Amino acid sequence: ARHSGGLMLAAFVCRPVFFRLTHATRGFPGNASGAVGELRAIACANARAGAAGGNAAAAAGRFAQRSSGLLAPFRRHLRVVPPVAAAWKKTRTGGFVRVENITGNVTARSTGSGGGVPRGTGTSPSTRKQNQKPVRNVQAKVSKTEMGKRASVHSWETEKGLKTKGVGSRAYIQVLGLGVDVNDTSASVLLFTDTQRILFNVGEGFQRFAVENGINIRKLNRIVLTQVNSRTTGGLTGMLLTMADGATEHHDDEPTLVIHGPPRTERLMGAVDTLVGGRGVRTIVKSFPTADAGGGVPTVDDDCVRLVPIVVRPKAADDKKNVGPLGEAPSAKRLKSENDHAVDTKKRHVFSALSVPSHLAESVCYHGQLAGMPGKFDAAKADSLGVPRGAARGQLVRGLDVTLPDGRIIKSIDVVAPPRCGFRFFVIDLPTAAHLAAVSDPNSNAYKHLLGAKDIWNTETGDLAVVVHLAPGDVANSTEYTEWMETCPAFISETDGRATKPRHLMVHSIATGAVPVFRAAAAINARLHSIDELIFPDPRNSTLLDENTQKAILTNAQAVETQAKESEERNATGVGEKTRHAPVTLPGSNLLKFTLVPLERAGLDWSSVPKPLVASRVRDELSTSFGVTARTGGAPASGGDAASTASTLPSRDAVVRTLPSDTVSTLPSDTVSTSVGTSASALPSLLSSLNPGDLELAFLGTGSSMPAKYRNVSGIFLDSTLASRNGTVVMDCGEGSFGQLCRLYGLAGAKTRLRRLRLVWISHIHADHHVGLPTILVERRDAILEWRRLNGNADANANGNGTSEGHTENVPPLLVIGPAPLRRFLNAFSQVQPLDFEFVDCRQTTGEKWDERFDGVKATEGTSDADDGANANANALPDRFALDPRVVEAATALGLKRIVSVPVNHCAQSFALALESTPLVPGDETTTWKVVYSGDTRPCASLTAASKNATVLIHEATFEDDLHEDAVRKRHSTTSEAIQCGTDAGVYRTILTHFSQRYPKAPVFDDGNFGRTGFGEAENADEKKDGDAAKKDPETTTSRVGVAFDLMRVDFTSLPRLPTLNPKIRHLFPDPEQKFSENGGEDASREF
Repeated sequence: ARHSGGLMLAAFVCRPVFFRLTHATRGFPGNASGAVGELRAIACANARAGAAGGNAAAAAGRFAQRSSGLLAPFRRHLRVVPPVAAAWKKTRTGGFVRVENITGNVTARSTGSGGGVPRGTGTSPSTRKQNQKPVRNVQAKVSKTEMGKRASVHSWETEKGLKTKGVGSRAYIQVLGLGVDVNDTSASVLLFTDTQRILFNVGEGFQRFAVENGINIRKLNRIVLTQVNSRTTGGLTGMLLTMADGATEHHDDEPTLVIHGPPRTERLMGAVDTLVGGRGVRTIVKSFPTADAGGGVPTVDDDCVRLVPIVVRPKAADDKKNVGPLGEAPSAKRLKSENDHAVDTKKRHVFSALSVPSHLAESVCYHGQLAGMPGKFDAAKADSLGVPRGAARGQLVRGLDVTLPDGRIIKSIDVVAPPRCGFRFFVIDLPTAAHLAAVSDPNSNAYKHLLGAKDIWNTETGDLAVVVHLAPGDVANSTEYTEWMETCPAFISETDGRATKPRHLMVHSIATGAVPVFRAAAAINARLHSIDELIFPDPRNSTLLDENTQKAILTNAQAVETQAKESEERNATGVGEKTRHAPVTLPGSNLLKFTLVPLERAGLDWSSVPKPLVASRVRDELSTSFGVTARTGGAPASGGDAASTASTLPSRDAVVRTLPSDTVSTLPSDTVSTSVGTSASALPSLLSSLNPGDLELAFLGTGSSMPAKYRNVSGIFLDSTLASRNGTVVMDCGEGSFGQLCRLYGLAGAKTRLRRLRLVWISHIHADHHVGLPTILVERRDAILEWRRLNGNADANANGNGTSEGHTENVPPLLVIGPAPLRRFLNAFSQVQPLDFEFVDCRQTTGEKWDERFDGVKATEGTSDADDGANANANALPDRFALDPRVVEAATALGLKRIVSVPVNHCAQSFALALESTPLVPGDETTTWKVVYSGDTRPCASLTAASKNATVLIHEATFEDDLHEDAVRKRHSTTSEAIQCGTDAGVYRTILTHFSQRYPKAPVFDDGNFGRTGFGEAENADEKKDGDAAKKDPETTTSRVGVAFDLMRVDFTSLPRLPTLNPKIRHLFPDPEQKFSENGGEDASREF
């Protein structure tokens, strides 16, 4: 490839077959691996031949012809079609464009996988035989999209495989109340039928929500977006990755997902493709115009449902601004490059000229109607008319008249009831008062299309059954919103001269009572609270007072629904005075259903709505299972808060009484206790200089790979409130990190801490460590602007970073340090929403760069902008990567001496982080602190050296010791290896995190076996050196170690008592290997 461009081109042609065969044969018996090797050999020979002849297409044809024999045994499983109907052609600009055969089969592009017919599409034997011939004189057309940019698919032909056969026997709309507890993301709405699953919005945490509620995301057909921003699409990337992994694991066909939304959806998918591309998920983007409120053209129109978008564009705050469908028109000063990205040369502040802030972006409401239902066959009447059973009745059902043997003609209408129209529904999303004003204006296009949406169908329309409102509580509870909802003609449904009452479901935390969404994790936190009330705070919205409020909301809603049904029955029978139309407003509780089919059972279904979670009752059940009775005491007044409620229950004392006697001696204390610890872990002088609340570590996620029922993916939050070094740091940021912040500190507390955020550090490019970053950046920006509006435009973030000239609303950019490939993802997402960040490559923050600065060595000024390669060597540190001055500024603001990225052994460009503070007491070096975070890694000397004498080492412990081979293969650490690293480095406290999701509640750890393996040493103690005896001594290991849980808060003054919690944790969770469904509800009983 280095010497022949033709060889490289031929490699691109053959790549799809390699990818599909390699992934599809995983786990197959027989000679699959040998077939892959032989195919590679054939491909190399043909590629070289094609390069010599200068004909890559011919080389591909020869490859297909010679490889057909090897593929034959696997064709039934793989369904691989040689890519002779498509190839790549070099363009004048040096890129590649796709060349498609006009006479060949129509193929849809698989996301980033290079083209070809998707798995599962299949062809007839004759077609396959024809396709295996070499390509000669192909009439071709060239697409307009170059390789590397997303090809938007707007043709309905690509969706032929998604055509359905009617609604089926069941259909309902269900509220998936993601975010209704802490307002961190947008809720979703599911339209379920027997033949389709359509999901409105997919906010952050949707994967985790699906796992907990038994939802199989692999059965989704369409995603429909009401907005294009992080709140409505934050869970899309993770969901696509899970769909791809699920298809590979279960040997399913390549999943196909159609994504509907306004034009910026294409830019969103461009950002998603930087992570999902090549993973085997076929996505089709169907965007609709924003002009004329969407034009009234359905975005979904099949024999199951018809869905019409109504685009609502808020009026610009400044009428002088030219706001178009993609936001404010970019000026020449802002638009500095051809790829829509601009960089402030003074501050290197990355922004996009085409990104749109949420309050200026369009939102979309949807008006839908299910397909009509055929009339019901009246068997009794058919019997009375003498219609014989069998074919005659089938003809009548199909609408055909039948002539009986006696000459009588039986018409279909005699025995079949008239067809019934399907119900209509609305999904309304008005995120701000400006959007509400736009749709309320009778002169606006949105208002006109909202009223006329049903008229464009030119068919009989059904009753309006339900309206789902996704507006936030501050908008939905306003007088203006209530008045609009009550008077809007679109929400009035007339049937036979009578007004029906559609149900209005209000999906926000005020209406629903903020019931915890992730109940399983909240129950775990409630149990852990019995061990230590400070380190494990009670879950939010789980007190007795919260329960009373939530029960009252649900009881009142059911009473309102009963009254509405009685009123409708009176109107239908004509008994009593007909009531005037009025909206029936109900809370859109999590998992609430509205049945649409069968029509006889249409209405609300409360059976799936979860009950309120009360933390004190969880502890009551815990003490009962331990055989401990609650101590007597009166209930707190008005339910009390979490702390007062817990004080009247057995909680810590009751549980501790059931522990072994040797673990009861050290109870958690609210103050620093110097009696805890051994000589090996003597109390650092630093801790005597700290007060509670000065320094805190919070764990936002402690699981690996993907979000799960009990543990979210990686995220660590460092909060410093010390004078002159006030600020926060995020270390890794998996999906749902912002929601975890809100559950830990509340929405207001989370926004306050985001305004003080000075640094985000990402360890490596794996999605479970950084997919939540765009949401953090967007929410930080919104928090700063909100604070300014409330406080007279003062500087809400004393970052010292200044502002970026020409950037909208002048938000100080946040420093993001990460691997080079991360920049591409952030740059792509910044075309959707402003992120306000400036990026620094981890290779510019290594220890060598800091040593050069401290030693006075003048480093060559440089930048990593030109190197974003995903396959770069993490240990290769070219001279051009100099210590970036922005890192020094951030370190100074945080009171840090160094912010060091340490290369580790995991994937390309993987790093650990070491934060070293300056002395809290000037001149006293014993008052410094050091926090080291390993990221994902195998044990390595560089991490041990960087952790030397650290105050806290946060080390991944993905696998238990018995799975050492898995740890080596996947380049992770076992529990003992993580502990051994801390022991060798002389760390004061080691906190284990990043546990495999096979341990849903607590990881496998054993005090007696800590340190039994480390750095690949033999398991047999006789084979160890005598010097290793200290490594096995529990006195020098378990007294240093803590285990992390989600939403765990470790104040530095609590570090001394952290190891004493381990026996109590093990007692709470005696069966850490208890399994649960991780495949999105594959084994669950739910029907979705």
